[in-house]
Amino acid sequence: MYSGLIGHSFAMLYAAAGYKVRIYDIKPELVDKALATIDDQLNYQSKNGLLRGKLSVQEQRTLITGTNDLAECVKDAFFIQVWYDGRFTVDTI
Repeated sequence: MYSGLIGHSFAMLYAAAGYKVRIYDIKPELVDKALATIDDQLNYQSKNGLLRGKLSVQEQRTLITGTNDLAECVKDAFFIQVWYDGRFTVDTI
């Protein structure tokens, strides 16, 4: 899962359901930013009675990890979700 808005939002949804999630980005600083945003969002949701699922903030957060190594990200995965915004083509990669 990529580390942008859509990626970290889906990561929180899957973690709330009890799934282990790895988010990925080519830039380590974006992975770190996404994980920090996830921390903020989970705490906000908990504080305001909006936390999804039956797991606590800490239980959900331990299910979410991040990496900038694509092979590590997909290792042992049973489902891979990719979001592609269409900005890149074979010519620009």
